[in-house]
This record gives sequence, C-alpha cells and structure tokens, in this order.
Amino acid sequence: MAPVVAWLSHEDCPETGSIFEAAGGFVSKYRWQRSAGKLFSPPSLLTPENVRDNWDQITDMTKFTTSNTVHGMPTH
Repeated sequence: MAPVVAWLSHEDCPETGSIFEAAGGFVSKYRWQRSAGKLFSPPSLLTPENVRDNWDQITDMTKFTTSNTVHGMPTH
C-alpha cells in the first residue's frame, strides 16, 4: 500500500479525489455511481420512516448514473 500512497502523493500523479483499494499486491480504482434515488419534496418529507419505506428505490442501481461530482463539488 505504501507504494500506492507514494505515487498518489507525487507531483506527477494526475489523480485527485479518487478512491483506491490496495491489499495483497492488488490495486484498483473505484468510481462513483449514483442510483436514480428518491427526491423527498418538500424536504420535510425526509423522515426515517419515509427513508425506510423508499429504501428499495433509494438503493436500486439498475438505472445508475456516473458522476464526477459529489454534491456539486468536482472530484477531479
């Protein structure tokens, strides 16, 4: 894992804001994917009970999108 951290810390490394897995000689990059999700509107409808009742829709990845942002903040 130290070699991965060393490379990610190097000024020539083009990566920023990425997530990597490193273990037992294996290294891989993860990417962000977002489910279609559920909009609770108005936001006052966002309650633990409504989250529970809509959990299948919130976590359904069949219509996922990829994104280079998290809450509007660039990841690169």
